[in-house]
Amino acid sequence: MSEKISRRDFLKLTAMGAAATAVMTGCGPMSRYVVRRPYTQMPEYNQTGQSTYYASTCRECPAGCGIIVRTREGRAITIAGNPEHPVNRGRLCA
Repeated sequence: MSEKISRRDFLKLTAMGAAATAVMTGCGPMSRYVVRRPYTQMPEYNQTGQSTYYASTCRECPAGCGIIVRTREGRAITIAGNPEHPVNRGRLCA
């Protein structure tokens, strides 16, 4: 009455389920609400000739160094280490 499923059949079913999940992820309702605009339409807070500074985290390695990004008109100009960040104390890795 109870059939045993072989390891090979289990792996096939798992692979098909993972593939179906990956395909169906892009079909969800959130894809309708993502708005993609060309960068020629700048945000209002960016003023011509004024620099804006953002404190962020570098994602190039697992350390997560703190950085300060200087932007002008919405584009990154300079990236420097954040001296207030506890991980890197103002220095950046390669």
